[in-house]
Amino acid sequence: MPANNLQCDHFPAEIGEITTLTMLRLNSNNFKESAIASNIGNLVDVTYINMVESNIGGPLPVSLSQMTMLTYLSLGGNRLSGAIPAELSNLFNLEYLNLGGNSLSEAIPAELGQLTNLNYLALYSNRLSGSIPSEIADMKSLVYLHLGDNALTGAFPPPCNPCRTSSSSTSATTGSALLLP
Repeated sequence: MPANNLQCDHFPAEIGEITTLTMLRLNSNNFKESAIASNIGNLVDVTYINMVESNIGGPLPVSLSQMTMLTYLSLGGNRLSGAIPAELSNLFNLEYLNLGGNSLSEAIPAELGQLTNLNYLALYSNRLSGSIPSEIADMKSLVYLHLGDNALTGAFPPPCNPCRTSSSSTSATTGSALLLP
């Protein structure tokens, strides 16, 4: 059964009560900009969440940080807004984080640099501002970083481990991706 056939126009809060879940795939739905239910943090055994292009709005719930088994979190192409919670740094097993294509604002939290297992970080096409935290440059596992189409300032901070840019990228703020060895 495809994930894009839910017959509801809001994010189903009841999902947060299914504590036996280990994988949650709700991509390509139309939740009419409803927010992710705050009780999603109850799903402490979930390792995989894909809600790409589901028309989810509102802020990222801080309760996501309780899902410490999470390795994959993809919420790109929605209408999420507000700041990226620094508490996401509690997701120490996270390997993949896609928050691109939303309306997230403010600075990139330096605490994301504590995600030592993270190898994919996409924050492109948001309204992020400020400089790129030096903690991002120190992430040893990071191999893909996409920060383009934001209002970020300054150069990519050293040390870049040393970084190499993809052929379509000229800088961390205007290009499409940075690839790190």
